[in-house]
Amino acid sequence: MKRWPLIILTVLILLPARLTAYIIPAHQIVRLMVRNKPKYTALRIEQSVVLYQDTYAGGRLEVPSLLFLEAPDKARLEVSFPQEKRMLVSQGKQSVSLIAERIAPEDKAELRQRLLFRDLILLPSTRAILRLLREEGINAGKVALGRYKGKIAYIIGAREGEERVPQLWVEKERLFPLRFIGRVIIEGVVKMIEIKYQDYRYLSGGLSYPFRVEFYTDEKLTQCFRVKEIYESPKLVKGMFDVAKIRKKHPRVEKPPPEEKTEPEKGKTIEQLLDEAERKH
Repeated sequence: MKRWPLIILTVLILLPARLTAYIIPAHQIVRLMVRNKPKYTALRIEQSVVLYQDTYAGGRLEVPSLLFLEAPDKARLEVSFPQEKRMLVSQGKQSVSLIAERIAPEDKAELRQRLLFRDLILLPSTRAILRLLREEGINAGKVALGRYKGKIAYIIGAREGEERVPQLWVEKERLFPLRFIGRVIIEGVVKMIEIKYQDYRYLSGGLSYPFRVEFYTDEKLTQCFRVKEIYESPKLVKGMFDVAKIRKKHPRVEKPPPEEKTEPEKGKTIEQLLDEAERKH
C-alpha cells in the first residue's frame, strides 16, 4: 500500500501536458488581458497599407496611411491612393467612409474588421470585451490551448483547428490578442473574416503595439498594416472623430445612372433583326 502514492505521482508526471494543464475560464483570461493591456489615450500611427488584388501589378499595391486612435472607441484611418484619398472614421458603433471628400458606401467585411481591430486595441474593461465576444458569436464557455507562430495561446470559443468558428486567440505569456476570427453576412452569404496581430513591439512607458496586422476574408489575405512610426499622446484636431459632423459636411458619392437596356422588337427574331440591319447598310 505504501507504493501507491509513488505510483500515482509517477503516472501524473508521465501524462501529456495537455491532459494535466488547467485552463482558466474565459472571463479570467480577459480580465488578465485587460489588466496587462497598455492604457492607450491617443496614438498617431504612420504606416503603409498593402492591398492584395489581382488587378494590381504583381497582385499588390502599397500606399501610405495615417491611423489615429483615441480611447476608448475612436479611430480614423486615412489612406492616400495615387489618384484620391480615402478615409474611414468610427466612434462607438457609428462610422463613415469617404472617397475623395465624398461619403461612400462601406464595405461590410472591411468595416467589421476595422471596428474589431480598434476595439481589441482600445477597449479598457473586461465587461466591454466580453460583450464584444458575445456580440460576435464567440462561445466564452469554450476555452482551449493552441500554438500560433511558436507561441502558446488561449483559444476562446473554439478548439485548435476549428477555423470556421468565431474565436479569439490570446498569447498565454504576454496576454496580447493574436488572432480574431468572426463571421459577416454580405447579401445573404456568410463570409469568414480574420485579423492577425503580429510583431508586437514595446514603446516608451511600457506600451506595446502590433507593427504588422493582417486582414483576411474567407482565408484570403486582402490587406495588411505595416507600421513605420508611432507617436504617443499626439495633439488631435477637435472633431476629427465626429461621425455626425463629417456626414453633414460632405456630399455623397453620386451613383452612376442605370444603363439603358435595348430590347428586340416584339414579334421579330434575332435573325430577322440582323437581316434588316444588313439591308440598311
